[in-house]
Amino acid sequence: MTQTQRITSFALGAIGALIGSAIGYYIFIWIAGQGFYGLAIPGAFVGVGAGICIRHRSWIFAGGCGVWGALVGIFTEWKFAPFTADQSFGYFIRNLGDLTPITKIMFVIGAALAFWFGLGGIRTARQAMKERLIKAAQKDS
Repeated sequence: MTQTQRITSFALGAIGALIGSAIGYYIFIWIAGQGFYGLAIPGAFVGVGAGICIRHRSWIFAGGCGVWGALVGIFTEWKFAPFTADQSFGYFIRNLGDLTPITKIMFVIGAALAFWFGLGGIRTARQAMKERLIKAAQKDS
């Protein structure tokens, strides 16, 4: 892969991550309106969007997806349920430690999924399935 192709791949992955962020945010809001709490969804969609769009595996890019997934989760929680004492984002960030344990767990799960999907988890699984199908077809013939 040439340098230009690699830069293009990173740019596509970043665009996919941003689109995934928005989709994940709105899916979370919709699901929360139904009475369910899926705070890992925005982070997971960061990775899904990035993983679909990026054309190569990169641990650094996946790490960036994980960090971005955690930040999107924090932003989503702030928009969904800000503190009643002060609804500013700065106050929310300063008091992250006061959030419930399940909220913190959801941040971590969202970041981990963003990392895994951003590393190409979807593409890797798809490639493994394709290889199995090819082997099965060769075995039968």
